[in-house]
Amino acid sequence: MVTFQYHLAIPSLNLFSVWQLEAMTNYINAHIATAVESVKASLPAPKSSRLTFIEAQADPAEPDPGELPRFNAGLPPSIHDSWSGGYDCGGIFDVDGPSHQSDPTQDELPVEDPIDFCSGTPWIIDADSPIHPSVAGYERYAETLTEVVTESDLVPSLP
Repeated sequence: MVTFQYHLAIPSLNLFSVWQLEAMTNYINAHIATAVESVKASLPAPKSSRLTFIEAQADPAEPDPGELPRFNAGLPPSIHDSWSGGYDCGGIFDVDGPSHQSDPTQDELPVEDPIDFCSGTPWIIDADSPIHPSVAGYERYAETLTEVVTESDLVPSLP
């Protein structure tokens, strides 16, 4: 069984800023990590090895192929963020990376200076609130799963 944490999603209609949505996502992801850890600890050794946990990358400066890649907002960090921008998109400030948010929502992001917004390939279905991954978003999940399965030798070899 494989358990993923959630990626950051920014609904087009919400009352929160990006850093607040990220803090809430991190809070939920911490509970997922605790739940998976508790279940693994309660299972006997052979069964506990069947549970694989895949974290979501929170810091854009620390990419790890075994974690779900960071869902970039395409914005520089605010004073509330625990990460620093490490991607130069040609603006004044470095950002978390090219945005993965869907096009309609990019207009909704709190971009004070459009020169610092970094657009990229969306991972989210445009007409869907936008929270749920599109084909491109699920490709990110699949790439991470492939990496974890390969590195952890989770698939038994064929006879």
